[in-house]
This record gives sequence, structure tokens and C-alpha cells, in this order.
Amino acid sequence: MLFLDRSNLRDQSGAALVPAPIEKLGLVMSPRSPGDATGAHSAMGCGLLRTGDAYRLYYSGITKEAPTFGICIAESTDLLHWTRPNLGQLRINGADTNRIRIEGLPENAPVTQPSVVPLPRGGH
Repeated sequence: MLFLDRSNLRDQSGAALVPAPIEKLGLVMSPRSPGDATGAHSAMGCGLLRTGDAYRLYYSGITKEAPTFGICIAESTDLLHWTRPNLGQLRINGADTNRIRIEGLPENAPVTQPSVVPLPRGGH
């Protein structure tokens, strides 16, 4: 059964959708590294993974220099304070970045909106 229609949910089970309490925290991440100097965004948490006691976020970073769009990594232990580790994979204006290099793509290919999917044999 799909729960896309509230009336269907109510008719089938007597349940009702109730939103959880939400507290607006403000800006959690802003552009501030060589890999995302012009902008940083993530859509729907598709790139958020738990790694032991921490979290890793794969997000879209934007720069004026080519490649203008790239996939960046940020890490956090509390989902509020993020660090951007230099990965040694992609340099912009001579500076190391937190962008990942994706094998098989042409050099300076713009990539954005990552979705991280667990693979059956491990890895992502």
C-alpha cells in the first residue's frame, strides 16, 4: 500500500500523519573551501552516511574555476559542525580540495547532486 494519500492511510489503519517538532537552526554549512568557494548545497540527504561514530556528507561544491561543479566531502560528529578534509585528489588554483575525483569522466567534467548507494559486496 502506498501512503501518498492521507485519506488512504486514515481509511486503512485509523492512523494520521503528524509532523515531528522542528527547530530551525540556521545555516549549518557555508561555502568556505577551495572546492566550494562559490557555493555548497546538498539535496535530500542522499549523500549522508554514518561512518562509525561520525557522519560523512557528499555534497555539491561550486567554484568559478573549472571544473565549476564537483562532489565534495564534509565530516561531522554532531551533524552541526563540519570539517572539510583535503583529499589530495583534485586541486583548484593550486590548492588541495575536499573534492573527489571520479574515474572515467573527462578532466574538468562538472558533476553535481551525489547519491551514495551501498553496494552488495561492500563499499559505496
